[in-house]
Amino acid sequence: MRSSKRHSIFAALSVAGLCFTGGLARADFSIYVEYNPSGIGSIVKYDSLGNGTAFASGFQFPEGLVQDSLGNFYLVDEFNANIVKVPAAGGSGTILAHVSDPAPYDIAIDVSGNLYVANYVFGTITKYSSTGTSLGTFISSGLSNPDGLAFDAAGNLYVSSYTGASVKKYDSSGTLLATYTTGSGPQGMTFDSSGNLFVALTNLGIVEKFSPTGTDLGAFISGVTSPTDLAFDPLGNLYVTSWTPSTGSVLKYSSTGTSLGTFATGGSPTGILIVNNVPEPGSALLLAMAGGTMLGLRRRRH
Repeated sequence: MRSSKRHSIFAALSVAGLCFTGGLARADFSIYVEYNPSGIGSIVKYDSLGNGTAFASGFQFPEGLVQDSLGNFYLVDEFNANIVKVPAAGGSGTILAHVSDPAPYDIAIDVSGNLYVANYVFGTITKYSSTGTSLGTFISSGLSNPDGLAFDAAGNLYVSSYTGASVKKYDSSGTLLATYTTGSGPQGMTFDSSGNLFVALTNLGIVEKFSPTGTDLGAFISGVTSPTDLAFDPLGNLYVTSWTPSTGSVLKYSSTGTSLGTFATGGSPTGILIVNNVPEPGSALLLAMAGGTMLGLRRRRH
């Protein structure tokens, strides 16, 4: 009976996103980082312990990275102005569509699998189907060099304007809901489990935090060299890509902003995506019955 109970606990914790090594529980997730040394781009896949393996290559400055419900990845190949689809197993990927803007800087995906591309030069956001069919211009004006995209849990799209020093919030139809004034050079964005928005300010070396209602909560992290993208892991730790022309690193911080050191190093990291390797917990009851506690994702340069 004792053994059966122990197995039940392990099973419940596995559902919550934890696995066991040597009898110790650890989070089971993967971290995908885009690197661009000298404009030759690739993606490296890391486990939660920082062990990295080559995942995809053949790009010229990949920007942004998202995943659909089937495990496929999508990115924008900036120098070639293409939307590229990479299979779940990795590889070179296939071109879904050519983007008319000469410098697409980011990509986002909605719950229906539609893709959104930030057109840095044109100052617009275009929408594509999951197969690469153009669905037209989603946002046609009011943006100044958009280079960061992120959806919140309610399906609202947030767009950072690099030269506009702002983040704009749009509903699912493209209607402007709010404008958040940021510091200089906003780029990658992410949300924590409470709905707070975090913005990488590349020019200031800061990660700025906003409440779910848009209140500016100030600098969450400072002193970062050219932060470009951000992502939270399932344990609430924040990862920040720090870009320099030929080198760079991925920095790790606790949920309170305390530095946990350098997670990885590599040439010019521009984007990051963190993927949970187990299904989202379908029931907190399993974990509660097991006596456990539930523990509760991106990019670029100038």
